[in-house]
Amino acid sequence: MPNNKEQQSNLTLEFLREQQVILEAGLSEYQRRASALLEGIRGYNIGEEVTGDFMDYLFVQKERTGNARQLDQLRSIIAQHRKAIFLVKKALKGEKNSKEEYGKCLNCGGQITVKRLKAAPWALLCTSCQQEQEMNNG
Repeated sequence: MPNNKEQQSNLTLEFLREQQVILEAGLSEYQRRASALLEGIRGYNIGEEVTGDFMDYLFVQKERTGNARQLDQLRSIIAQHRKAIFLVKKALKGEKNSKEEYGKCLNCGGQITVKRLKAAPWALLCTSCQQEQEMNNG
């Protein structure tokens, strides 16, 4: 397992630029999806729902709830992407902050492996902290 110094040396300018491109493309796509969901949610006409068949009304309510849940998840993903882009840009400028750096876990302060960053460039937590958070949010 690489130590912190080896990990930091793997975060080359080229790697950081690649991560920025991936993150910005992902952010754009997730924002597009969120906008489409929001438009869909806003597009429901409550007056029409009430006058229609009760089963249609229930279907629309279920669909609206599902869309709202998806929108909430997308907003969380968008926030992660924005934070990661911010941290990548700081790293590309050579700015260092002892608490928040790209590739550094925001929870424990340990290094996030390059393998994890390649798989999930928006990762803000190391694998251990991510698993712990998912278990607690269960």
